[in-house]
Amino acid sequence: MPNYANYDDFTTLDVRKEHNRARRALAAELDEEEDLTPSEAHWYAYNEPINVPSGYALAVMMNFLTTTDAIPQFAAAIERLMRRSLVPGGTILVLGGVGGKYQAIYPELDRRARAAHLRVQYGFGDPLQAGERADELAALSTLIRSVWNKLAALAGDVEHTKEKLRARGAADIFDASVPFRLPRFRVRAYRRGR
Repeated sequence: MPNYANYDDFTTLDVRKEHNRARRALAAELDEEEDLTPSEAHWYAYNEPINVPSGYALAVMMNFLTTTDAIPQFAAAIERLMRRSLVPGGTILVLGGVGGKYQAIYPELDRRARAAHLRVQYGFGDPLQAGERADELAALSTLIRSVWNKLAALAGDVEHTKEKLRARGAADIFDASVPFRLPRFRVRAYRRGR
């Protein structure tokens, strides 16, 4: 069994469909390669372990439901994720911003989760601060500035990019004289069962 999977196109996410497709492919392979009837191949394919799960214990969605327009755009995938992609006790974590349009996203996700018979896990009401510990913040600062320096050396003239980053309040990525900071974020958690 894989420990995790990444999905590049959330709109097509259908964990059960992928699982059943893998089972059917195994049945076809067994039917071809072994001396089995189609029904025996089907039985084995659906009773043997397979490396494509039918559900996940943890699903994490980070920073792509950034506007209320994203909810209708991904409605079918959110529905499949919430209704059919979690094992009993499975949890969906949604990490996102604290300001702007995020404020309307979380209540809508809560509503959809309840409609899918998921429990909204409480205790996540207050925003969290990324890099709250000084040692973590220093390590991230060193890493991010190191990556910037390597990429800037490869790219050549990056002044235009620096101007845009300054305008967005992100000069701390490349300028050591600016205190490095990370944004605040929110977490929403939805669980199947108790």
